[in-house]
Amino acid sequence: LFRSTHMPNLAQLLNSKAPRPHQRVFEICREIASSSSSVEQIYVVGGVVRDLIIDREPGDIDLTVVGNAEQFATDLAERLSAQTAKASQFLTFKISLPDASTSPEIDVVVARSESYESPAALPTVVPAGIEEDLLRRDFTLNSMAISLRDSDFGNLRSEEHTSELQSPD
Repeated sequence: LFRSTHMPNLAQLLNSKAPRPHQRVFEICREIASSSSSVEQIYVVGGVVRDLIIDREPGDIDLTVVGNAEQFATDLAERLSAQTAKASQFLTFKISLPDASTSPEIDVVVARSESYESPAALPTVVPAGIEEDLLRRDFTLNSMAISLRDSDFGNLRSEEHTSELQSPD
């Protein structure tokens, strides 16, 4: 069983607890999402969310896009004066900022589901909604996302991984 949880708004956390370079990225994401017809939604996900909630210095930024992640990554890199995003075969794009010593690295991924033909195989990746994307993540802590879209900026989403145990008869 999976349960979607909508939690409190964390806009204040994004605006006050995140380091300045992170805040700048979040604000540019918000601006791009507001002006782009190819981006339905944008979320900061995973470790950054966890770190901000537990008041730890966040590291690199992981962003999940519902929509055209490649165009979003290109626009974000341009706005940050970074090199064009490097793409991988799994619908992910890496952005390295000019001053790597003081700026976070940014990974932009398309919201997706993954399936595997066999245990050691590479995944088959299919674009999906945020719910499916959060469910594919390895830990509940990594299954949290904060919206960066203007209309619901700061809203926390979480997909809880739960299961029912059945006793053998």
